[in-house]
Amino acid sequence: MVKGDALTEQFYARAKRGYSRCLWPTMKCPNKAINAHSVQRATALALIAEKRKVMELRSKIVEGQLRSRFESRGLRQASTFTGLCAEHDATVFRSIDTQPLDFNNPAQMFLIAWRSVTREVHATMAGADNLQNALRTAVEDGRVSPDEDSPPLLWATRALMRAYVTHCYRTEYYDRVFASGRFGDILHSVVPIKERQPVLASSSFFAVDDRRLERDLPRLVLNVIPSSQEETTVIFSYPRTHADSCRERIQPILQSCGENQLLALSTMILDATENFFVRPSHVAGWPDQKRMRIEEAFRSTVTQDADLQPANDLMLF
Repeated sequence: MVKGDALTEQFYARAKRGYSRCLWPTMKCPNKAINAHSVQRATALALIAEKRKVMELRSKIVEGQLRSRFESRGLRQASTFTGLCAEHDATVFRSIDTQPLDFNNPAQMFLIAWRSVTREVHATMAGADNLQNALRTAVEDGRVSPDEDSPPLLWATRALMRAYVTHCYRTEYYDRVFASGRFGDILHSVVPIKERQPVLASSSFFAVDDRRLERDLPRLVLNVIPSSQEETTVIFSYPRTHADSCRERIQPILQSCGENQLLALSTMILDATENFFVRPSHVAGWPDQKRMRIEEAFRSTVTQDADLQPANDLMLF
């Protein structure tokens, strides 16, 4: 276990290097990170793409308000993040990018989870950096006082804390396993969705209670992987030491079946994740009211810290 002071020092050293550098666990790789896919492009994404495009629920500020909308994304851009350099990305993920996935293979299952965690480390660090820069500009322009609490200051502080605890969790619970090869320390709950055309792919990493920012708060990896023309495999991954808390969080999914299970999974995806992609014709087939309801529910988890409850019009599958 890495001590707190060492983790803090490591986090800020990594932050000073910028977010375009390789996030190799040793933090010593000097190479520039490449755009890599958090969801396998040639297999998982390709199974839901149409005309080499997928739909992504994206959020942006429009006239001072956060807006969330489904937008078309090309396969080359969907799910990309700058996490590892070309050499490390190719070496580490070769077995899950070039070989058939075996959901009984501990090494492959760990790498699927580790890539999701690494993607979230990059996303939170880059997001914190962007908000810090925006805050700095607002202070320099006189729009925000550095000596008074304000929404921009609180947003930037919370984003930095989120990046810090995400970095710490990867270091303590996933990088340690990566270095030792003790893949059994990360457990997986697998839920197959059979005899149903794949419509969604996802790669996410989140806390069991996302409203709390604590370094040791248990966290889950969720991967939704289209695995054939008629099957999707859902994988929840978590450290053995946090198994009880993580399994409690996913019990509504594990203990249900059929449409109820898919609705519980849809609610979790909208409530706790943001890196997911949907088949274009599937979104196009929704009534406008349903699509707008999903977009608003997704936005509310950011702006209102909403705790979504299952509802039929939130079904993503």
